[in-house]
Amino acid sequence: MTRKLFAIVNLLAILTAPAAFSQTEWKKYEGNPVLVPAGDLEIAGVIGPRVLKVNNQYMMWYTSLGVHRQISLATSADGVRWTKFPANPVLPNGKPGDFDSEHVTYGFVVRYNNEFWMWYTGHNGSVWQIGLATSPNGINWTKYIGNPVLKVDASSDWETTGVLYPVIIFDGRVFKMWYNGNGPRFVQAGGYAESTDGIHWQKHPSNPIFTPIPSDWESRSIGLNAVLFSNSKYHLWYGGSSATKMGFGYATSTDGLKWERFTGNPFMAPGPSGTWESDVLGGFTVVNESNLLKMWYSGNDGSTWKIGYAVSTSVQPAERSVFIPRVYGRGGDTIKVTIYADPIADVSGGDFKVGFDPTVLKAINAQTTDFTKNFLVAANLDTPGVARISLAGAQAAIGNRGGLVRINMIVSHSDPPSDTSFTRLLKLDAAALYDINGQPLPVKPRSGMFILGVSRGDVNDDGSVNAADAILVLRLIVGLFQPTPSQLADAGC
Repeated sequence: MTRKLFAIVNLLAILTAPAAFSQTEWKKYEGNPVLVPAGDLEIAGVIGPRVLKVNNQYMMWYTSLGVHRQISLATSADGVRWTKFPANPVLPNGKPGDFDSEHVTYGFVVRYNNEFWMWYTGHNGSVWQIGLATSPNGINWTKYIGNPVLKVDASSDWETTGVLYPVIIFDGRVFKMWYNGNGPRFVQAGGYAESTDGIHWQKHPSNPIFTPIPSDWESRSIGLNAVLFSNSKYHLWYGGSSATKMGFGYATSTDGLKWERFTGNPFMAPGPSGTWESDVLGGFTVVNESNLLKMWYSGNDGSTWKIGYAVSTSVQPAERSVFIPRVYGRGGDTIKVTIYADPIADVSGGDFKVGFDPTVLKAINAQTTDFTKNFLVAANLDTPGVARISLAGAQAAIGNRGGLVRINMIVSHSDPPSDTSFTRLLKLDAAALYDINGQPLPVKPRSGMFILGVSRGDVNDDGSVNAADAILVLRLIVGLFQPTPSQLADAGC
């Protein structure tokens, strides 16, 4: 696939995944604020922007502060000049008796199964809880009949009166939610939950996973606002406050649970006296586009909330591994040769050439994986011993290590004599990855190996199959062991 063709495919791109980046040096837009309130719907201001780029247009779902808090929509071609949807709000407060009868606010939107899914905070006059709504176009929303999908825990000491302001990542298999809680223990702290369907959530037993600390600026309250995943790390931007100060902070984590704060926090503070953001900063969102981090954030001058814009130039992404793990098979088997990327985040397509022994293997077709199920795949398998694969998606993949494409092959060689085996190279002759804008990503390719006529099972790679391997397989089944792709193959998974 040529870069020109790849760029055409990506005209329908939606920004969903970050690269590696700088995260604490931001430049505020000189023309701020970029969104200001208008009319009774927004008499107290606009706050809490959440932004996606859809078909070369930015869509911002924000909270209109009136008698009721309700979620509205604005669109922009450049992220600076915004046009409000004329029929706002797009998600109004509910009817009496509903969990969101008084307010709906801070809607976080993800593209999923060709729909827009929004998790939002609702208030019934007593508690804040999190609900779900879906839409075919980001404008017309249907609230989930079983709302709320995340409820307060009356037995908790930290989320008794509110669970609110969700931030969501879908990694291709699991929905991951970082949210905020209110209760007697903290004014506000951060929690974590997971779901396989976006509806039924399991809160983490270690909650709260991010709490205020005795410092000069975040000792009273913290609010999680944005989480992105890049280069095997989660990146968190949050708000913090003490009795006298507030600002925005940054932290990183390898698992999304244990966080290391940036030593220079806060990296952003309210503006000088007399400016639109001089009193306090509020809810914000961070997205990455072509290695440029973009932030839309809320500010208040002591009377009215408005929304501003800031950017932070990112560094180039680190080189990522593209590889084929070892694969097993016997004569007559159909095997799956999977090309992996580590990490897979930010990948929107690629070109691959795999060489193999045509006297042993025959490639029959290629298919996407769970991580790339909405991608297009094209395969040229006409030349014996060579598979050329091109992959392209309108959305970038999300996650850490994951499979990009599978090549199905028939083992056309009979098994070797008993108790012996032989190997053949699965040579990754060429590998190229592209980001959401069709720009190349640095890669480090690594070839794999096909092993004919040998049983799977040597999970710990010690040369024998024994009880030690069985222990690892059992731990894998119950989710206590994180295997490599080759160990998955050895385990027969």
